[in-house]
Formats: sequence, C-alpha cells, structure tokens
Amino acid sequence: MVMIKTHIPNIITALRIALCVPMFLAEAISPLFVACYLFAGLSDMIDGFLARKLGVTSEFGARLDSVADFIFVITAFIKIFPLLNFLLWIWLIIIMIAVMKIVSLIVSKFRNGKVVFLHTKANKIAGLLLFIGMLFVKTACFQYIVVGIIAVAMVAAVDEMVMVLKS
Repeated sequence: MVMIKTHIPNIITALRIALCVPMFLAEAISPLFVACYLFAGLSDMIDGFLARKLGVTSEFGARLDSVADFIFVITAFIKIFPLLNFLLWIWLIIIMIAVMKIVSLIVSKFRNGKVVFLHTKANKIAGLLLFIGMLFVKTACFQYIVVGIIAVAMVAAVDEMVMVLKS
C-alpha cells in the first residue's frame, strides 16, 4: 500500500499526458474534447497537491508535471488555435508574453545550469484563467475574456522575469 501511495501523484500526472491523445483526436470544444480538457486540467490541480499532502514530492514528479503541462498546453493550443480570431494587437501581446517566458527559461538555464519553470502565484492564476477561458472560445464574449487573461498573463510573465533576473 505504501508503494502505491508514493506513485499516485505521478500516475495522475501521467493520466494528463494520456488524456491528450483523445483530446487531440476529438473535434475542438466537442463533448469528448471538453471532458478530456477538464479532467486533464483537474489532474494538474491535484497531482502536486497530493504529492505534498502525501509527502512524496520528487524531482522526477516535478519534471513529469512540467512535461505533462507542456504536452497538454500544446495539444489544447493545436486544437483551439484555428478557432481564434483575434485582433492584431492581441496577437502581438501574446507573442510578447511568449517571448518573455522563453527569455526567462533561457536566462534560468544559464544562471542555474538547468531550465527552471517557476510556479508563482501569478503564473498559477494566469494558467487557471487561461484554462477556464478557453472553454468560452465559441462565445460572443470571448474577446473580452482574452483581454483579461492576457493582462494577468503579462503581469505573471514580468513577475517571472524579475524573479529569474534576481536569482
């Protein structure tokens, strides 16, 4: 029983990766897509919490979580991207946020000898808003939701960059 307990968070994280397969194969925002999207997102919220609660955090688990997050985000992006119809200025801000995130990763690699994904409160809030916001991609108010999300994401990116530059 103790052996199973130590692996539960990593199994939940691995399930997030597995859920990306049917999510990728499903039509964007279809019931199957939304179900996989929601379960994958929930798994991201509980795996780390369970690892800390059970006292089984590990470097492997943290890396697996980052890989699962990356696969989930890329899968969701590939499926949802064709539905996005943003004004140019929104795209430019999104690109600026992405560049800031990439620069932070590169700087962390040179400063710390490894790529560090910071799980700041601002990043978590931005991620949660992005996660929920994408469910509204086919609604009339989506453009307004996106403006709020990118405002928070910009704050998170600046916060992360400042933290990386100070380290």
